[in-house]
Amino acid sequence: MAGTNRAELLSAVSKNDVDSLCLVTEKLFNEKTLEDTIVAFNKRQKTELWDDVLGMCMTTLLDSNNDEAEGSQTLAKMHRVLFCIARLANATLSSLGQLQKDEEEDCPSSKSEGEVPPSLYETAVILHGILPTLKSERTGIKNTMCTLFESWWSLGIPGKEELVANTILCLLERSTQLDAAKTDVVRVMAIREVLLAADLSKESAGPLVNLLLQCSYHPQFMTSPQGTQFLAFLFCLNQDLAQRLHDTIKIHLPSVPVTWGSKYGEIYFRAWQKSSDEQREFLELRCIQDIMHNACRMRMGARGSLWYALFKILSSLHAKKTQRGVLDMLTRLYGPILWRSLMVCNSDVRLSAAHIMFDAFPLQDSALGCQEADKALQKQLDAMHSLLQDPVPAVRVAAVTGVGRVLSIYWELIPPDVIKCFMTTLVEDLVYDITSPSVREAVIKVMHELCGNHLALAFLAQVLPTLANFVHDTSERVRVAMLELLLRLKGVRSIKYFHVVPVEHLLARLEV
Repeated sequence: MAGTNRAELLSAVSKNDVDSLCLVTEKLFNEKTLEDTIVAFNKRQKTELWDDVLGMCMTTLLDSNNDEAEGSQTLAKMHRVLFCIARLANATLSSLGQLQKDEEEDCPSSKSEGEVPPSLYETAVILHGILPTLKSERTGIKNTMCTLFESWWSLGIPGKEELVANTILCLLERSTQLDAAKTDVVRVMAIREVLLAADLSKESAGPLVNLLLQCSYHPQFMTSPQGTQFLAFLFCLNQDLAQRLHDTIKIHLPSVPVTWGSKYGEIYFRAWQKSSDEQREFLELRCIQDIMHNACRMRMGARGSLWYALFKILSSLHAKKTQRGVLDMLTRLYGPILWRSLMVCNSDVRLSAAHIMFDAFPLQDSALGCQEADKALQKQLDAMHSLLQDPVPAVRVAAVTGVGRVLSIYWELIPPDVIKCFMTTLVEDLVYDITSPSVREAVIKVMHELCGNHLALAFLAQVLPTLANFVHDTSERVRVAMLELLLRLKGVRSIKYFHVVPVEHLLARLEV
């Protein structure tokens, strides 16, 4: 069968008959035997094949120059011929790829067979030049051509640099369509290094840059690992593109899904991690610190707000603190922004900054000595204590919640006298805050959270009984929080709930 197919294909090209070539190619392609047929060709036959195919390709293009309308028979014939030639080229390249694998396995019989016929390269150059001129509805031809050039690039065949400029543009157009698939993103990612040689500052690169910017808010790029890796790669290319990407992300943050905030944080982190020293400094000062500044100075919003999206980006970076250099970077960039924001007159700014500080805690510079590191930690603890005394209830609620989180996670890190100061402020001052039930509720919830830290149980055993009367609080929210705390204590062996609130109080509450 392979010999018959080979004979049919050679006969078609030897006659210089494009119609016969198309018929045979389409038949073999539909039967999925085209590649097997090409594999059976020796080096001389492949060379002769592509010499003839190149001639037919050029003749077809010359004949189409006098075409009058897009729907004419001449143009339709040209598209059919190009489609078949592209399929034939893909099959030839696949066979060469197989031969290259054989060479790697030291198969002597194939060493001289894996070279690309010169006419195949010339044909590929012609197809590459035609690619941008094809209409958008010619998706089959364009996709087949792009597959050819992608294979050329991945196999490292000489001349690959001349066959990818239009390819990356075509693939980006395809991957940014509304009906794009994740496989389109994977294909873009596979030839991303093409962009390293592109001069994106030229005016002629405008369409390419616009497509790259569209990637930063396209669902397929944002919801696939390859897409986020590609965006991180773009941030590393040059400063101008990084700035434009950053500005584009900020513009679209209010309208994109909430979950994308953490994905953008991952993108910024990967870009920062993989960039050169100069590019890293730019990303820190012009991108990451810009997000910090806007998040600290912006009024805190609910889920779905711009502030929340910025906070999710920063929170994603905070979660990377254990990675090398990240904590130092966060400490350095927050320095001129965070502490100033915590002391401004505007309570909205203090509230936003408080949420960020508690999420980022602890901020430490590894270059500091022990005494300087202790001072830096104490500065953060002092800021927390000041927030607990803030005149605005919303800020006090955030401070109480944040201190509870810090104590539950970093109990061992904090000096005992500071812990005692915090707990005293909570259970002797803020829990009796008559101006805000939310503050009282937050204190009770902190006690609930601390029950999960075994190191805090001895301290809680002493202070929880002082909260017994809060089962009778005038605020229903506080009473509910107190009863939830008692339910939590049922799972703690060292503290009995009836030692915190006597049974008589609970029965009295039931009577009410």
